[in-house]
Amino acid sequence: MKRVLLAGENKCTFCGACRNACPTDAILPVHVESQGPAAGIDEERCINCGRCRAVCPQLKARLPQRAAEPPCYAAMAQDDVRMQSSSGGIFALAAQEIWRLGGGVCGAVYGEDFLAEHILSTDPADLPRLQRIKYMRSEMGLTFRDVRECLERGKPVLFVGCPCQVAGLYAFLGGDRKGLTTIDLLCHYAPDPQVFKRYLEDTFGLEALAAYRFRDKKDTGWNGMTAYATLKNGEDLMRTPANDAFQKGYHARLFMPQVCEECLYSALPRTGDMTIGVFWYVDRVDPELDDQKGTSMVLVNSEKGAQLFETIAPKLKTLRQLPTKLLETNRPFHSQAHPARERFFELLETENFGTAVQKALQGRFDVGLVGIWGERNYGSELTYWALYHVLKDLGKDVLMIERPKTAAWGGEDVPPLFTQNPYPAYATVRPENKLQMRKLNGQCDTMMVGSDQIWHPELDGPFGEIFYLDMIHTDKRKIAYAASFGREYWQGSPEQRCKVAYLLSRFSAVSVREKSGQALCADLFGVQAEWVLDPLFLCDSKYISALAHQGKLDVDEETLGAYLLDLDEKKVRALSFAAEKMALKPSIVTDAFKGEGAARQHPDVHVGARMEDWVQNFAQSRFVITDSFHGTCMAILFHKPFIAIVNQGRGATRFYSLLEQLSLGARLIETPEELYSRGDLLHDIDFTKADQVLEEWRGRSLQWLKAALEAPEERLPQGADLLGDEVAGLDARLSELWGHVERHEGAVVLHEKAVQHFEARIRGQEECLAELKQDHHALEEHVTQEVALRIERLEGDIGGRFEALEQYARSQQCQLNEIRSSLLYRLLKRISVLPRKLKKWFKWR
Repeated sequence: MKRVLLAGENKCTFCGACRNACPTDAILPVHVESQGPAAGIDEERCINCGRCRAVCPQLKARLPQRAAEPPCYAAMAQDDVRMQSSSGGIFALAAQEIWRLGGGVCGAVYGEDFLAEHILSTDPADLPRLQRIKYMRSEMGLTFRDVRECLERGKPVLFVGCPCQVAGLYAFLGGDRKGLTTIDLLCHYAPDPQVFKRYLEDTFGLEALAAYRFRDKKDTGWNGMTAYATLKNGEDLMRTPANDAFQKGYHARLFMPQVCEECLYSALPRTGDMTIGVFWYVDRVDPELDDQKGTSMVLVNSEKGAQLFETIAPKLKTLRQLPTKLLETNRPFHSQAHPARERFFELLETENFGTAVQKALQGRFDVGLVGIWGERNYGSELTYWALYHVLKDLGKDVLMIERPKTAAWGGEDVPPLFTQNPYPAYATVRPENKLQMRKLNGQCDTMMVGSDQIWHPELDGPFGEIFYLDMIHTDKRKIAYAASFGREYWQGSPEQRCKVAYLLSRFSAVSVREKSGQALCADLFGVQAEWVLDPLFLCDSKYISALAHQGKLDVDEETLGAYLLDLDEKKVRALSFAAEKMALKPSIVTDAFKGEGAARQHPDVHVGARMEDWVQNFAQSRFVITDSFHGTCMAILFHKPFIAIVNQGRGATRFYSLLEQLSLGARLIETPEELYSRGDLLHDIDFTKADQVLEEWRGRSLQWLKAALEAPEERLPQGADLLGDEVAGLDARLSELWGHVERHEGAVVLHEKAVQHFEARIRGQEECLAELKQDHHALEEHVTQEVALRIERLEGDIGGRFEALEQYARSQQCQLNEIRSSLLYRLLKRISVLPRKLKKWFKWR
């Protein structure tokens, strides 16, 4: 038994590191859908040593140091070399140099069935096999071991591969090795080689093919999108995107594995010593660098790379260093796969390669199913889900189309009651408006409206007026399966009747769910309609049973399952009565729109029940009580004894139409109160006769559907279709213009508001300025008064101080005069003279 090493992680590139490192050769390729080969573990050989995960570069890269901004060159080898190469011939020159040194070159060649595989060659004669790109992931095999052995013998080795393969080699070797030089390719992505094989089988036949060459330059020169297929009869077929499905899909990234979307090695720094690839758009830098014979982009990422490049540089015809940022024009560091990738691989299971590519890229489907499958209604969602599976089982590719977003009662983008979207993302569409639905004419050759009350006159308007398919061209096959008018009589106006009669006449085939609908079609609209079963009865039981197993309710044989859309007091009492009589515990699901409010009506209501819970409630309960048509269908499908309460407000004719045909009319009651006096309703049901009728009816309904789908549509496009498209286009243009007008009006209004706001600001500023002027005048007066008062006070203060100073001076003068006139002053004055006289006397002596 095998298990995928990185199961669920979508990381494996199958680079070869783990396979070459495994000591017991327990790593073998396992094919992963839409991804390609991945590393699988042979449990019988595995010894759980952990070596595989230890060397995986996707888990932990072990790369030598590389330049973060390596020098970038535009390079051309001589013309004769380039004409045999995919681009500028750099690989050929590098390989020849290694061979000259007596070493080996490891690169990709075509192997069995034209699938790419890596080999290690010491023979220069292998150069033509190694040249030219192969647009697929190559099988690495055990070549890493060969590389190691060659290096251990002292021989130089050149390894060329995708960046992830280079990373894988370093991981296996435990790092860089003396004598090893690596070149990584500027790969766009590497698709599953089985995709290429399937392309060859469906397009040419492998037995008839002799050779296949991408980017051959013999007739058209260098053209990145030209390939040649050589047949064994000698015929050489040129392939371009115009006539080649593989190239159309490849360049649109339709085959891109998820691991390539999240490539760990596409950015800088690179994994190899050198990086080479086509130098796309180099002519925009300098036209002389593109002579239509091939120009390579070369990044020199390490010293080893520089040494090799310096050796081959003298042999180049042209070499020019350019900015490294031009790398971004070659391969975006992260690219997303085409949104239809998963659909392509699904289509490949039933279609030939070319058809699968065309349908995926153009968004084409066998059947466009228009319905109310995005409604928060268990019955509506499930009946369309059932019809989808019926059509898929008939081999049809189905596009689920919801009501446009402009519809008053529009649906949601995905069915809201399922735990997960039950349809592939690519298989659903919710148009913006009815006009956009006209584009469906180019996507689907058959348009179908499904079951439920889509033709109810009172619902047609709120649903967006789309279910008579007036936007679909006359030459398209239009089918109605199990459509319903909701009533046994016509409630619309005469104008509606006239319009409906015309639109129904454009249908290729019409079927209705109720017998009354058959009569309405014949009597009022002049259309022959088949009376068929609801899609729930046509759907393979395995699908519905699978849903039931996903439910999470606590339901078993001791449970009375109830699905009551309009849960009221009368129904609650009747339900409790039945549960007590049968000794069962109630398990109630009600209208999904009711929400939390329903829980207040009964403690056993499952609020927020998912679709899977709803189905489980029927499948695993002992008994069923319901007021729903689809609830009744589910009880019959699971052979559960049931009581159906007619729901007059939601349409009674469908109950009678189905149950009378199945001889189960006795299980129908008009009011909940009838249950009290009808003890027979609590007994089991013998479904033998009903099953016999259903089996015959199911076969008839399915046969009618098959015939409707396969019948040729002989009607041709009419002028009304073209005029309708033109009118719709004009209407769209008018709406666009009105939008411009409204936007301009809005801009004018905004401008006027802005002007008004500006004027208001100016008025406010003028008022503020006037207030400031008043405040300034008042302040000026206040300052003048305050200054005058302060000057007056200061003058008075200075005058008083000056007078006091004069008085002080006079008093001091008086005191001085008194001192001078005193005896002591005169005596001291005389004594003070004596020292001077004595000094003179001694000096004289």
